Amino acid sequence: MLKRITVLVFILLSFQLFAQDNTFKPKISDSYALMFQVSELNLDSYNGATISGKYHFKNQDAIRAYLSLYGTSNETNEDVTYEYDYYNDTSSKREHESLELKIGAQYLFYTKPLNEVAFYYGSGLFYNYSGYNDVNENRTIGLDQIDRDEDVKNQSLIGLDIVVGADWFLRNNLSISFEYGCYFYYQWDNRDTPKNNGSYVSKYEFSEVGINYSNAKLGLSLYF
Repeated sequence: MLKRITVLVFILLSFQLFAQDNTFKPKISDSYALMFQVSELNLDSYNGATISGKYHFKNQDAIRAYLSLYGTSNETNEDVTYEYDYYNDTSSKREHESLELKIGAQYLFYTKPLNEVAFYYGSGLFYNYSGYNDVNENRTIGLDQIDRDEDVKNQSLIGLDIVVGADWFLRNNLSISFEYGCYFYYQWDNRDTPKNNGSYVSKYEFSEVGINYSNAKLGLSLYF
Protein backbone atom coordinates (compact mmCIF):
# COMPACT_ATOMS: atom_id res chain seq x y z
CA MET A 1 0.00 0.00 0.00
CA LEU A 2 2.81 2.42 0.90
CA LYS A 3 4.55 1.69 -2.42
CA ARG A 4 1.33 2.48 -4.33
CA ILE A 5 0.98 5.82 -2.58
CA THR A 6 4.65 6.72 -3.13
CA VAL A 7 4.58 5.98 -6.86
CA LEU A 8 1.26 7.79 -7.27
CA VAL A 9 2.70 10.89 -5.59
CA PHE A 10 5.69 10.77 -7.99
CA ILE A 11 3.41 10.58 -11.01
CA LEU A 12 1.02 13.34 -9.92
CA LEU A 13 3.86 15.65 -8.91
CA SER A 14 5.60 15.05 -12.23
CA PHE A 15 2.60 15.99 -14.35
CA GLN A 16 1.74 19.02 -12.26
CA LEU A 17 5.24 20.51 -12.23
CA PHE A 18 5.97 19.72 -15.85
CA ALA A 19 2.74 21.43 -16.89
CA GLN A 20 3.82 24.59 -15.10
CA ASP A 21 7.07 25.16 -16.99
CA ASN A 22 8.52 23.28 -19.95
CA THR A 23 10.64 26.00 -21.57
CA PHE A 24 13.88 25.60 -19.60
CA LYS A 25 17.16 23.77 -20.20
CA PRO A 26 18.57 21.71 -17.32
CA LYS A 27 21.69 23.06 -15.67
CA ILE A 28 23.27 20.38 -13.50
CA SER A 29 26.95 21.33 -13.59
CA ASP A 30 28.58 22.42 -10.32
CA SER A 31 25.50 21.56 -8.23
CA TYR A 32 24.39 19.41 -5.30
CA ALA A 33 21.35 17.14 -5.24
CA LEU A 34 19.33 15.17 -2.71
CA MET A 35 17.84 11.99 -4.21
CA PHE A 36 15.09 9.68 -2.97
CA GLN A 37 14.53 6.29 -4.68
CA VAL A 38 12.14 3.38 -4.23
CA SER A 39 13.12 -0.08 -5.47
CA GLU A 40 11.33 -3.19 -6.70
CA LEU A 41 8.62 -1.56 -8.79
CA ASN A 42 6.05 -4.10 -7.64
CA LEU A 43 3.16 -1.99 -6.40
CA ASP A 44 1.92 -4.77 -4.12
CA SER A 45 4.91 -4.65 -1.78
CA TYR A 46 7.30 -2.20 -0.16
CA ASN A 47 10.96 -3.06 0.28
CA GLY A 48 12.59 0.06 1.60
CA ALA A 49 13.96 3.25 0.08
CA THR A 50 17.33 4.71 -0.83
CA ILE A 51 18.46 8.22 0.11
CA SER A 52 21.43 9.69 -1.77
CA GLY A 53 23.56 12.79 -1.76
CA LYS A 54 25.03 13.78 -5.13
CA TYR A 55 27.51 16.39 -6.37
CA HIS A 56 27.88 17.34 -10.05
CA PHE A 57 31.21 18.64 -11.31
CA LYS A 58 31.48 21.39 -13.90
CA ASN A 59 31.58 18.74 -16.65
CA GLN A 60 28.24 17.42 -15.27
CA ASP A 61 29.67 14.07 -14.09
CA ALA A 62 28.75 13.29 -10.50
CA ILE A 63 29.74 11.42 -7.37
CA ARG A 64 26.94 9.88 -5.32
CA ALA A 65 26.83 8.39 -1.81
CA TYR A 66 23.74 6.49 -0.70
CA LEU A 67 22.08 4.71 2.19
CA SER A 68 19.27 2.16 2.06
CA LEU A 69 17.58 0.87 5.20
CA TYR A 70 14.64 -1.47 5.77
CA GLY A 71 13.46 -3.43 8.78
CA THR A 72 10.48 -5.40 10.08
CA SER A 73 9.30 -6.61 13.47
CA ASN A 74 6.18 -8.57 14.35
CA GLU A 75 4.79 -10.98 16.93
CA THR A 76 1.89 -13.43 16.78
CA ASN A 77 0.28 -15.35 19.61
CA GLU A 78 -2.01 -18.38 19.53
CA ASP A 79 -3.77 -20.26 22.33
CA VAL A 80 -5.31 -23.72 21.95
CA THR A 81 -7.58 -25.04 24.70
CA TYR A 82 -9.31 -28.39 25.16
CA GLU A 83 -12.56 -28.61 27.14
CA TYR A 84 -11.80 -31.95 28.79
CA ASP A 85 -8.01 -32.11 28.53
CA TYR A 86 -6.48 -29.18 30.38
CA TYR A 87 -3.00 -30.70 30.44
CA ASN A 88 -2.71 -30.44 26.64
CA ASP A 89 -3.72 -26.77 26.41
CA THR A 90 -0.99 -24.88 24.55
CA SER A 91 0.15 -21.30 24.10
CA SER A 92 2.35 -20.38 21.13
CA LYS A 93 4.31 -17.22 20.39
CA ARG A 94 6.11 -16.34 17.14
CA GLU A 95 8.54 -13.41 16.96
CA HIS A 96 10.26 -12.14 13.82
CA GLU A 97 12.78 -9.30 13.41
CA SER A 98 14.72 -8.43 10.26
CA LEU A 99 17.03 -5.68 9.10
CA GLU A 100 18.65 -4.78 5.78
CA LEU A 101 21.24 -2.03 5.34
CA LYS A 102 23.16 -0.97 2.24
CA ILE A 103 25.71 1.83 1.87
CA GLY A 104 27.81 2.74 -1.14
CA ALA A 105 29.39 5.38 -3.35
CA GLN A 106 29.44 5.72 -7.15
CA TYR A 107 30.94 7.84 -9.91
CA LEU A 108 28.38 8.73 -12.58
CA PHE A 109 29.10 9.84 -16.15
CA TYR A 110 26.38 12.13 -17.54
CA THR A 111 25.57 12.83 -21.17
CA LYS A 112 24.71 16.32 -22.34
CA PRO A 113 20.99 16.87 -21.60
CA LEU A 114 18.75 16.29 -24.62
CA ASN A 115 15.82 18.68 -24.12
CA GLU A 116 14.79 17.79 -20.55
CA VAL A 117 16.43 14.33 -20.36
CA ALA A 118 19.99 13.48 -19.29
CA PHE A 119 21.28 9.89 -19.46
CA TYR A 120 23.96 8.55 -17.15
CA TYR A 121 25.99 5.45 -16.33
CA GLY A 122 28.51 4.63 -13.65
CA SER A 123 29.84 2.25 -11.03
CA GLY A 124 31.01 2.13 -7.43
CA LEU A 125 31.62 0.06 -4.31
CA PHE A 126 29.00 -1.04 -1.80
CA TYR A 127 28.46 -2.97 1.42
CA ASN A 128 25.17 -4.75 2.17
CA TYR A 129 24.07 -6.38 5.44
CA SER A 130 20.87 -8.35 6.03
CA GLY A 131 19.77 -10.50 8.90
CA TYR A 132 16.82 -11.89 10.78
CA ASN A 133 15.94 -13.45 14.13
CA ASP A 134 12.97 -15.85 14.38
CA VAL A 135 11.79 -17.23 17.72
CA ASN A 136 9.16 -19.97 18.14
CA GLU A 137 7.99 -20.62 21.68
CA ASN A 138 5.44 -23.30 22.59
CA ARG A 139 4.15 -23.76 26.12
CA THR A 140 2.08 -26.72 27.36
CA ILE A 141 -0.08 -25.12 30.06
CA GLY A 142 -0.92 -28.17 32.15
CA LEU A 143 2.65 -29.44 32.32
CA ASP A 144 4.17 -25.94 32.60
CA GLN A 145 6.61 -26.97 29.88
CA ILE A 146 8.18 -24.50 27.41
CA ASP A 147 9.90 -25.47 24.15
CA ARG A 148 11.86 -22.69 22.47
CA ASP A 149 13.48 -22.79 19.03
CA GLU A 150 15.40 -19.93 17.43
CA ASP A 151 16.72 -19.16 13.95
CA VAL A 152 19.36 -16.41 13.56
CA LYS A 153 20.90 -15.51 10.21
CA ASN A 154 23.42 -12.81 9.23
CA GLN A 155 24.48 -12.11 5.65
CA SER A 156 27.05 -9.63 4.31
CA LEU A 157 27.98 -8.62 0.77
CA ILE A 158 30.70 -6.37 -0.59
CA GLY A 159 31.07 -5.63 -4.26
CA LEU A 160 30.99 -3.39 -7.30
CA ASP A 161 27.74 -2.22 -8.82
CA ILE A 162 27.13 -0.87 -12.34
CA VAL A 163 24.14 1.37 -13.08
CA VAL A 164 22.50 3.03 -16.09
CA GLY A 165 19.68 5.52 -15.89
CA ALA A 166 18.00 8.68 -17.05
CA ASP A 167 16.96 11.92 -15.34
CA TRP A 168 13.89 13.70 -16.68
CA PHE A 169 14.01 17.32 -15.52
CA LEU A 170 10.70 18.87 -14.58
CA ARG A 171 12.42 22.12 -13.61
CA ASN A 172 16.00 23.34 -13.40
CA ASN A 173 16.21 22.00 -9.85
CA LEU A 174 13.88 18.98 -9.95
CA SER A 175 13.97 15.66 -11.82
CA ILE A 176 12.55 12.18 -11.75
CA SER A 177 14.74 9.22 -12.68
CA PHE A 178 14.62 5.60 -13.72
CA GLU A 179 17.62 3.39 -12.98
CA TYR A 180 18.70 -0.22 -13.52
CA GLY A 181 21.92 -2.16 -13.18
CA CYS A 182 23.86 -5.19 -12.01
CA TYR A 183 26.51 -5.94 -9.41
CA PHE A 184 29.48 -8.21 -8.76
CA TYR A 185 29.73 -9.41 -5.18
CA TYR A 186 31.42 -11.52 -2.54
CA GLN A 187 28.95 -12.89 0.01
CA TRP A 188 29.34 -14.63 3.34
CA ASP A 189 26.57 -15.99 5.61
CA ASN A 190 26.32 -17.55 9.04
CA ARG A 191 23.23 -19.09 10.58
CA ASP A 192 22.57 -20.51 14.07
CA THR A 193 19.45 -22.50 14.95
CA PRO A 194 19.30 -23.31 18.69
CA LYS A 195 16.80 -26.13 19.35
CA ASN A 196 15.18 -27.60 22.44
CA ASN A 197 15.78 -24.55 24.65
CA GLY A 198 19.38 -24.25 23.51
CA SER A 199 20.44 -27.83 24.24
CA TYR A 200 21.28 -28.31 20.55
CA VAL A 201 22.65 -25.70 18.15
CA SER A 202 22.93 -26.20 14.41
CA LYS A 203 25.48 -23.93 12.72
CA TYR A 204 25.74 -23.12 9.04
CA GLU A 205 28.31 -21.04 7.16
CA PHE A 206 28.38 -20.16 3.47
CA SER A 207 30.29 -17.91 1.06
CA GLU A 208 30.26 -17.28 -2.69
CA VAL A 209 31.31 -14.93 -5.48
CA GLY A 210 28.80 -13.99 -8.16
CA ILE A 211 26.95 -11.47 -10.30
CA ASN A 212 23.32 -10.44 -10.07
CA TYR A 213 20.88 -7.85 -11.40
CA SER A 214 19.73 -4.91 -9.31
CA ASN A 215 16.09 -3.96 -8.82
CA ALA A 216 14.74 -1.16 -11.01
CA LYS A 217 14.48 2.14 -9.12
CA LEU A 218 12.23 5.15 -9.52
CA GLY A 219 13.67 8.34 -8.05
CA LEU A 220 13.09 12.02 -7.35
CA SER A 221 16.01 14.50 -7.15
CA LEU A 222 16.12 18.04 -5.80
CA TYR A 223 19.07 20.20 -6.97
CA PHE A 224 20.67 23.06 -5.06
